[in-house]
Amino acid sequence: MRTRSAAVVAALALASTARADTVEVNSTTMLMWQQDFRLPASTATSQQTQPYTVAPLMELLSVSARDIQNPIFEHFELEMSTWGGVDLSDHRWQPGPTLTSDFYGDLDTAYAKGDLFSQHLSLRIGRQNVIEGNSRMLHLDGLEAVVQLPQNFGVSGYFGKPVASRFDATGTDRTTNPTEGDYAGGGRLFYSVPGLLQAGASFAWAVDHGELSRQDVGADLMITPYRSLTFNGFLDYSLYEAGIAEGTVTATWQMDRKLSFAADYSHLEPDLFLPRDSILAVFSNAKQDNVGGTVHFAPCRGASLDGIYHVLLEAGGTGHDARLRGTLHPYSEYTTVGTELRYLHNYDNGYSEARVFGSQKLGRANFTLDLQGFYFEDVVNDHRTSLLATATAGYDLGGGFSAQLTGGGGYSPFITDQAQLMAKLVYNETYHFRETR
Repeated sequence: MRTRSAAVVAALALASTARADTVEVNSTTMLMWQQDFRLPASTATSQQTQPYTVAPLMELLSVSARDIQNPIFEHFELEMSTWGGVDLSDHRWQPGPTLTSDFYGDLDTAYAKGDLFSQHLSLRIGRQNVIEGNSRMLHLDGLEAVVQLPQNFGVSGYFGKPVASRFDATGTDRTTNPTEGDYAGGGRLFYSVPGLLQAGASFAWAVDHGELSRQDVGADLMITPYRSLTFNGFLDYSLYEAGIAEGTVTATWQMDRKLSFAADYSHLEPDLFLPRDSILAVFSNAKQDNVGGTVHFAPCRGASLDGIYHVLLEAGGTGHDARLRGTLHPYSEYTTVGTELRYLHNYDNGYSEARVFGSQKLGRANFTLDLQGFYFEDVVNDHRTSLLATATAGYDLGGGFSAQLTGGGGYSPFITDQAQLMAKLVYNETYHFRETR
């Protein structure tokens, strides 16, 4: 495709001019067709969902250049990830006041990163995802710096403008960034002892139209007193609302190569994840406390069994979430079969789920099949059951190219006789350049 050829040429030009040792290019072209459903624009006349047929043609492109030779930075790299598409039928997203074209796209990441002073200072500038401390994977146009201090201490900080989804969705219901505002910033002070301890204290804030939309402090801790035992903890506290937005505690014990256990507790207040000036924060005030654990058992090579159970403690009542998953490679690593059972119950509704899946690789070809069935405790749109099936066939074309065709169908309480089809062409290649001196 012309887009892919241009991407490769751009990557090679970038490597040539910047003298990068390694350039990675990934391009994916997808054509999808499926039945969708959504509430009507006005619910005054009907509360029933309306079916739509969507057929987006999308291109996803990412290019990265690492170890770029330059006189200032160590380990200098450039990263870019973007996507674009066109709707060949109905709009894929709920129509809004700013959605007037069939064409859409966005720039996910575009940043430069490098180290200074023997890697004691790391800088990253541009569009990026900040993961430090309680930043909540902040999508930011700005700057992040990490400083390594003596005695295993360090400090990081970031500042910039939260990214608006698809360029023009600031302040609309199509903004997917969890942090909105004109400016956002924060930082983390951390201490680490390799193999034993990692601890940090963080701060995050955001300002929207001159008013604070977020002001939180956080703490994180990981302790490994023994090689087989690890404790993790995280806390995010809202100073604005004087409440815990999120808290988690996890203990993991790797008893041996065949058996491991994990116990965890989590507390979540969804309204504290929304900007303080969002009207949705008024309607999202439920608190959730989950406590439970996981058991992983691998009795022999190629077989594993996982059991997960949590008690769901909510304002409306106590719920339960139990899962059992088994996976087997009966002949070789190229053949996989498995099954999964789940029971979910809460005060609002619940369901029982049964799933079977499998995959097979034959030379350059690979195939997968997935079947899911649901039975709802309460009636949803006059239905209690749902059945979905998905099959995929892929082939390695060589030269970094691969093709994939996915088809699925079934029925649910929202759509009867639904169907979807997706064709995908992927290019993934790494280029290495070494100067001869």
